[in-house]
Amino acid sequence: MRNKTPKWVRDLEQAADLRAFGQPWEEIARRVQKTVDEVCEWPHRYPDRWQRRLVVTQRDLDDESLGLARHIVRKLLFGKDEKMAREAARLLLITIARRRVEPAPENSTSTSPFHQIADELARMSHEELCRYVDAETARFESELVHEQVAPISN
Repeated sequence: MRNKTPKWVRDLEQAADLRAFGQPWEEIARRVQKTVDEVCEWPHRYPDRWQRRLVVTQRDLDDESLGLARHIVRKLLFGKDEKMAREAARLLLITIARRRVEPAPENSTSTSPFHQIADELARMSHEELCRYVDAETARFESELVHEQVAPISN
């Protein structure tokens, strides 16, 4: 027989999920039927459990958001506005280039390619990131030229 999760653990996890979604403490307290002071204290009283749940929920939301954003960018790519299509192509190029980043080190907690890319990019300075994007744009345009397709112009 499986052990049931205690109600307070379920409440804490629901509170962390709601916080990851951006809900205010008052709404969280109402949903788990606790006082605002009590739920505000949970991240401090149970930091490991709170942080683990918050990170998992935030990563799930990030993955979902990335998929939605990619869908919108692809729609813009084939739209009638040339300037918007060029910017959409640039954003897609950046996304594709990020997938080519080397795997995260063994001690990384990242599991998905998206999180590995995010970890790698987070370590870059603004200047390094700009150089990286410019180099990938030039490489991509070079590939387009070899395929006899007009390059993206700025």
